[in-house]
Amino acid sequence: ATVSVLYWTASYDMVPVVLLLLVTGVRYDCWYDDGELVVAVACAACDVQVCGGRSLVATQKAGFTEVRGAVPGERLCVGSDEVVHVSSRSGTALSHIYLSNPAVVGNHNPSFLVRGIDITVSEDSGAYLKGEQYVTDINDNNGFTQNVRFQVINDNNLLFDTQPHIIGCSVNKCAGTLTAPAGTGTLFFSVAPNQYGKARVEVVAIDDGYEQPVCDGPPLDPMGNKCSVVPCNPSICTHSVPQYFWIEVIPVNDPPSFDHKGDVTSLEDQPTCHDKWATGVTPGPGEAFGTPDYQPLHWSVTTAEPELFTTPPFILYSQGANTASLCYEPAPNKVGIAHITVTLTDGGHPPLSFPTQYVSVTITEVNDPPSFTPLSAYVVVLEDSGPYDAVWARDMVPGPPEEVAAGQQLGQFLITYEDPAQSALFAKEPGIDVVTGRLQFTPRQDANTFHQPVTLKVKLEDKVVAPDAPLTSEEVTLVITITPVNDPPSYLAGEPRVVWEDEPLAAPMQWATSLCVGSIVQNTCDQSEGDKDGEAQELVFTVTPKAGDMTMFTATGMPEVDATGHVMFAVFPNKVGETKFDVTLKDTGPQPGGAWIRRCPTGSSSPLSTSTTRQASHSPQPFSCRRTLHGGGRNGGETLQGKTVEPGDSQRDDQRERRHT
Repeated sequence: ATVSVLYWTASYDMVPVVLLLLVTGVRYDCWYDDGELVVAVACAACDVQVCGGRSLVATQKAGFTEVRGAVPGERLCVGSDEVVHVSSRSGTALSHIYLSNPAVVGNHNPSFLVRGIDITVSEDSGAYLKGEQYVTDINDNNGFTQNVRFQVINDNNLLFDTQPHIIGCSVNKCAGTLTAPAGTGTLFFSVAPNQYGKARVEVVAIDDGYEQPVCDGPPLDPMGNKCSVVPCNPSICTHSVPQYFWIEVIPVNDPPSFDHKGDVTSLEDQPTCHDKWATGVTPGPGEAFGTPDYQPLHWSVTTAEPELFTTPPFILYSQGANTASLCYEPAPNKVGIAHITVTLTDGGHPPLSFPTQYVSVTITEVNDPPSFTPLSAYVVVLEDSGPYDAVWARDMVPGPPEEVAAGQQLGQFLITYEDPAQSALFAKEPGIDVVTGRLQFTPRQDANTFHQPVTLKVKLEDKVVAPDAPLTSEEVTLVITITPVNDPPSYLAGEPRVVWEDEPLAAPMQWATSLCVGSIVQNTCDQSEGDKDGEAQELVFTVTPKAGDMTMFTATGMPEVDATGHVMFAVFPNKVGETKFDVTLKDTGPQPGGAWIRRCPTGSSSPLSTSTTRQASHSPQPFSCRRTLHGGGRNGGETLQGKTVEPGDSQRDDQRERRHT
C-alpha cells in the first residue's frame, strides 16, 4: 500500500513524503494545518460529511481522502456509517480524535452459523475432542480480508476444567464452507471431574476491524504529535450477532471408594473388631448420605480359610458413615493366617464396585487354660473311717490338642478352703494327684462335720516357663462331709465298796467318775457326742450279779448305779461276805441295732465289788476285770470280751474302726 507520511517543518509546513509500506490494515491520520484540523480517511473518493449534517471539503489524495473543516466534537460519516469522532478541543489543541467504527466504508460485522445442535456429554467424560466443525460459514463480510476469532462465554464455568472455545480463521482462510482449513470452527472443552448440569453457551465472532488514530493538538513535533492507534468500539464494528447453544453434562454413577489399614493381627480365641479399619468410605462424588443422589453401600468379604473362624470376617458399617470396622470371631484354639478379600459395591444403576482389596488376618497363639472333669461335687465319709483314697477327677489336660502336641504340661491341683479353720478336721489334708486324679485325705480321730461340711475350691494349674504366668482351669466346688457316728460312752470306775455288818442303809456313794457320753480324746471328754443328732444323750448304768452270795442283799437293796455314778445297795442284818457285779454303761444315741454300751469302763481298776465284814480294820483288795462290750453295733452287734484292764489303764481298746454305708 502507498501511504503518505507527513513531516512537519518548524513553520508547520507539511512536506509530504511518500513511502511504500507493507501494512496489514488502514490507518487514519490527523493533524493541524495552520490551525485547521485535517483528517485523513483511508478511502478513495469517499463522500465524508458530518453525520446527519453538513458536507465537508474532501480532497482525494494518493491512497486516502483528506477532509477539512471538521470541528472538535463532530462525528464524521461515510454514507450512513460513522467512521470518525473528533473529540472536544481545548484552546487550539485537539485533545483526541478516534474512529467510532473501525470498518472502512463498506466494512461489515462478521457472521457465522452454528450447527444448531445442543451437546450432551457424560459426567467425568473429560475432554470433548470430536474434531468436527461446529461453527460453519465463517465470514468477515469484508472480502475475507480480516482474521476472525470467537468469543465464547457460558453461565456455568464450574462445569468445565477447560472452558469451551472455538477455533477461528485467518485472513483469506475463512472460506465460509465446510472446506475451511482443518480445525476451523471446531469446538473444544473439558468437563470438570464429578460435575454435572447444564451451561448456556454464547458465541460471538470478532474480526480485526479497523483502528483509529488518537491525536494530540499543538505544539506538534515529529515524534510526540503522531496519532496513536486504538481499537474501535467492539459492539459496533467487530462483533457478530451472538448465537447460543447448550452443553449438558449428564450425571453418571461414580464407583465407591475407601482406604484401609491393611493386614491385621489378633489373639487366639478372642473375638475382634478392628475399629475404623476402613476410612474415607464414600459412595462416590455427589452421592453422599443425605443427598438426592445418595446410594447405599454393600460390603462383601470372603476368606480362603473359613476353618479358622466361628464367625467369618465381615465389615461392620452404618450407612452414611465414612469409617467401617473389620470384625470376626476365631474358631476355638485355631491359629494361622487367613487371606480375605474385601469388596465395596454401591446401589447405582448399574452398580459399581471399588477394586477388590486383598488383606490377611493373622491369629496368633496364646496359652490356653487347662481343664479337667470332676466325677462328683460331693464326697461323704464316716467319722473315724480312716484314710480316703478314690478317683475324683479325670480328663486332665493342659489345653487343647494343639497345645498338648506342642508339649504343654500340667502343673498341680490348687485346693483352697472356703473356711480355712476347717483344715483342723484333717490329719492329712485333701490333695489330688494331677496324673491319676485320685483324691486323698484322712480325717482326724473323732472329727466330723455335723455342724458344717467342708467346702473346697479346686482348680487345675498348667506349667509354663517364666516370666509367663501359669493359667488355671475354671474353679470347681468340692464338698466333703464327715458323717458323725455314735461313740461308746466312757467313765472311770471307783474302788470296791466296803461296809460293816449291820450298818444301816448308807447314802448313795460316788463310785463312777468322769462320765462322758462319747470318747475320751486326749484326756478330754468329746462333748459333741451329746448333740450330734439334735438331742442330748443320756447315760444308763446296768448292774448284773457276777459272783458271791447275793442273798445278803435285801429284795429292794440290790446294788444300783445311777446316771451320776453313785452306787446304792442295802444288806440284811448279820450278813457278811463278798460279791461281784458287772456294770454296763449305755448311752441313748440313735443306733439301728441298739446303743453303744461299755462294761468295766476305761480306766477302771475293778468291777463293782461289795464287802461286808466284822473286822473294822478290813480293807478292800483290788480285782481284775473281765469286760464285755454288748451292743447293737451298726453291723448287727459285736462282743469283745476277755480283756484285762489294770488300774490306771486309759486306752480305748474297746473301740473298733467301722465303715458304714
